Amino acid sequence: MRKVEVLGLTVVLFLTFGLCLRCQAAEKVLVVAQAGDVATLDNQQLLGPSKNLLIHVYDWQWMRFGVASTPEGVLYSTRELLPGIIERWETRLNADGTVTYVFHVRPGQVFHSGNPITAEDFKYTLMRRAAFRRDYIHTFLGAMYSIDENLDQHIRIINTYTFEVDAKRPMPLFWEIWMQRTYYDSKLMREHATDKDPWSKEFAVRGDAGSGPYVIEEWIPGVEIRLRRFDKYWDNPPYFDYIIWRIIPDVSARVLLLKKGEIDVALDLPVREILGLLGDPNIKIISAPSANQLAIPMNAKIPPFDNINLRWALTYAFPYDEVISTVFLGHAQPNYGPIPTGFPGALAERRFKTDLDLARQYLEKAGYSRGLTLELYYDASYSQHEQIGILFKKNLEKIGVNLELRPLPTGQFQTGLRERTLGMFIQEALGWINTPEYYFNMNFNSQSSANSNGYSNPEVDALISLALTEMDDVKRAELNARIQELVLADATWIYICQPNFLLAMRRDLEGYVYQNTELHHFWLLRRTGD
Repeated sequence: MRKVEVLGLTVVLFLTFGLCLRCQAAEKVLVVAQAGDVATLDNQQLLGPSKNLLIHVYDWQWMRFGVASTPEGVLYSTRELLPGIIERWETRLNADGTVTYVFHVRPGQVFHSGNPITAEDFKYTLMRRAAFRRDYIHTFLGAMYSIDENLDQHIRIINTYTFEVDAKRPMPLFWEIWMQRTYYDSKLMREHATDKDPWSKEFAVRGDAGSGPYVIEEWIPGVEIRLRRFDKYWDNPPYFDYIIWRIIPDVSARVLLLKKGEIDVALDLPVREILGLLGDPNIKIISAPSANQLAIPMNAKIPPFDNINLRWALTYAFPYDEVISTVFLGHAQPNYGPIPTGFPGALAERRFKTDLDLARQYLEKAGYSRGLTLELYYDASYSQHEQIGILFKKNLEKIGVNLELRPLPTGQFQTGLRERTLGMFIQEALGWINTPEYYFNMNFNSQSSANSNGYSNPEVDALISLALTEMDDVKRAELNARIQELVLADATWIYICQPNFLLAMRRDLEGYVYQNTELHHFWLLRRTGD
């Protein structure tokens, strides 16, 4: 069957599906379409686009962010901490210099299973995360004790709804770390545990151990996931009775279905397709500047990227301005270094502009005057990453370098990032706390699981630790400036730009809040006129 026939059949099926949904007049339904399948519901085994669905099933709000609006009326999250499922919290400084943080759980709430939400569920979640070796955020940014430091003794259940967490020292970002974290129904998870699987990893891939605003009603892998409103959710009940999560790989199909009104939100659309919808009176575009850093990291432990002169050659060969103008059509901020544009201490201009003559000189210093062949990996579901690779390839050809583009399925690409097996790749890195030291810790701390190119510099590690613990703003800024210079000198990232956040949805939807995480809280949406 030809591609056009497949697309036509796909659209007919989705139109029919949409009509069936609309005929259920008594039910309020939101239909969301995304490109890739949902790999897992387990936040500790997460791959690809799963998280947007995950936060509807698992409560994502230990505490909540406040909300403000731009002059244009766009709602966005602030750094104001408000009560969530944790309704109160306290900080207690101890005589020995350590800190104890006290969490008070909102009483009388339940999981989807009907099991009560208690302090024990939060301790279980913290211990599980640590057992998976996924607690670098808690240990580095929160100064918590690790799984190898008797963590169990440093998380204490005081009573049914109160628990305490010890930390080694005061940390300026501690409470922000806890703003958005999932937690598990520990009783249900333990019921599915085995000797070989003590933390119920197998169950958590598709099992629902959550307490979020929606419950999984039906899951057809690769096709759709149907979520039903959880009426016992602790916060205000969502407007929509159902959210239908559709998996639609074809970009054209997602655009057409959005224009027809058969889906309400289209995720994973390239910039060109989104801008093509601007004139449609039935569609609106949510837009905001983003701290999301689009870059090409290089793993200095994998030859030939262990050659710093080669890394400099690639840095000067990259077509920065061309990518912003042609791939993102100007809807991106330039990113000049490891501190994102818009953050305190960010560089005001690019030091390493496109200069093919200088790139040739560095290539010769690297010992590759006759050229070489390199591979560039990227997630196949991101069409804009392929476009970036093509532009980079054209520039490299001019200096005698052959670049082979290697698209990988999302799961395989994410595995490569996690295991640090990719030599050079395209990556988007968005932190959840908008401060330089958080981004440094995420991307350049040698112990960070998010440090996907294996960057390692002992001096940088030491300075990051100091910046994370420094309570004085001026001293912290000085530390961040030094870290930035060291990271730039190592030349393991090609800093491209920060693409603007863009989201296309039907115009009759309101209440969308742009989150610093850029995850979609669709439970906040409602239809106008109802």
